Amino acid sequence: MKELKHPTKLIDMSCYQFALYGGLDAKTLHSIGNRFNEFGNYLLLNNNFPNIMQNITAVDVPNNIVGEGALNDAQKTTVMQLLCKEFQLEIGNQTSSTFLYGLFRENQKLPEHMWNTYGKDIYDTMPGQPIRTQVNDRGLNPPSEEDLLRNNEVTKIPIKSLTDGQLVILNSTSWK
Repeated sequence: MKELKHPTKLIDMSCYQFALYGGLDAKTLHSIGNRFNEFGNYLLLNNNFPNIMQNITAVDVPNNIVGEGALNDAQKTTVMQLLCKEFQLEIGNQTSSTFLYGLFRENQKLPEHMWNTYGKDIYDTMPGQPIRTQVNDRGLNPPSEEDLLRNNEVTKIPIKSLTDGQLVILNSTSWK
């Protein structure tokens, strides 16, 4: 496993902020955090659709994923697709070499942990930790996740490419 010698701005980047954006702009990171959390509250509590969402509306969200109850695999995929739409990640096809992953534990409406694969490598982070990578094109067990993950806990979506912010960070020569 390799770790990125990270700039100070990356210390507080959550896994989903890196997986969905990866850039260093503090205002954008804050916006992503707010939108992600408000969307999760909407899915769980079935309250008013958050007006801070920029690319999805309540019409985009199927009723069967809102409110109480566990999500099935198809519903988890729908949530991941909605996250891609909201955060402007273009969905690819199954032959893609880039994927977005989400770890859904029982009864969760949003992923507990998110990461990417790009080519033969897996990339993830958690607040207070560096971005980590290792060779792993299957997508299971990202380096920041201590527990062995089961296939039924992980949902993956092919994406056409990483974001510009992610590519800048990943092409850094500061890996150790």
